[in-house]
Amino acid sequence: MQLDMMTMSTVDVTVTAVLGLVLLFTWLKQRSAQLVGWWGLIMLMQAAGVVVCASGALTNTPAIITAGLGVMLFSDSLKWIAARDFVDHPTPAAWALAGPLMFVVPAYSGLLAGLLSQFIFFSLLTRWPTWAQRSSLPGPRARG
Repeated sequence: MQLDMMTMSTVDVTVTAVLGLVLLFTWLKQRSAQLVGWWGLIMLMQAAGVVVCASGALTNTPAIITAGLGVMLFSDSLKWIAARDFVDHPTPAAWALAGPLMFVVPAYSGLLAGLLSQFIFFSLLTRWPTWAQRSSLPGPRARG
């Protein structure tokens, strides 16, 4: 078996989708753990985004690839909202649309290369709420 991009994408989608389904199933059994439900939905959205990107790559259609990247960026913005919700900083769900819209609208205008940094931006935003509240979160802490 040759490990080309489509093979790796298939493995990625399968593992991510199974993980998302397991998290959603766990959330259905334990409704009080809202973060688990968020994360399951996010994982399924990431898998869907990779499927859309891969189908766009197969057909060599930049518009479909951009739509897939928009779905993945939307899942990253949902990670940010879930992380803020986890540390009791609720955020309006409409804010999750801001990043993908700022990405997709200019991307169809040809400004795609400069906007890919939003993935990094949302990843850093996801980490910030938990880092800022690290002293009040449960779990092991580094001694210093």
